Amino acid sequence: MAMAVICSTSPGEAVKQLVAVGLGLVFFLTVGWSLRSLERAKRIRYVAAVAGMSLLVVTLLFGQVYYGAKNWIVIHGISLQPSEIAKVCFVYVGASPLERLLKKRNLVLFIAYTVALCGLLALMNDFGTAMVFFVAFLMIAYLRSGSIGTVALACTALLFAGVIGLQIAPHALRRFAA
Repeated sequence: MAMAVICSTSPGEAVKQLVAVGLGLVFFLTVGWSLRSLERAKRIRYVAAVAGMSLLVVTLLFGQVYYGAKNWIVIHGISLQPSEIAKVCFVYVGASPLERLLKKRNLVLFIAYTVALCGLLALMNDFGTAMVFFVAFLMIAYLRSGSIGTVALACTALLFAGVIGLQIAPHALRRFAA
């Protein structure tokens, strides 16, 4: 349906969109293949962690601002929002070590990774995506720890960070109000 709309409104963009669909399918199949083996998933989660962080750093350095958030990269006429790929990496990093769900060290490292990603998103003024990361973090943290106290602590930390963030960047409140 989307290809029909693109072909009727912007025929020149159809090839680019078809390539994007193909790349998305390859990415989907690669993630599915990597999750079929627990050992492979454990090895690849480190690659996913570095990739997610790197995508956001590159966006912070070279991204373009649209609607107040610096979250797009344009390369030779092709626009990409790296934070969308970083979301997949984030969930992969948080959910892949299934046999080590309750180890405190893993949860602490995941919290540090989440804080780093959300900090980069805050620097890009992409607070909506930061909220998506935080909600995903809450779900993964609860599933990994089984502790509602962990979730309550994270929500309390978010409240304090939100108050500080709104004092630093009051335009964020206007964006959420809209």
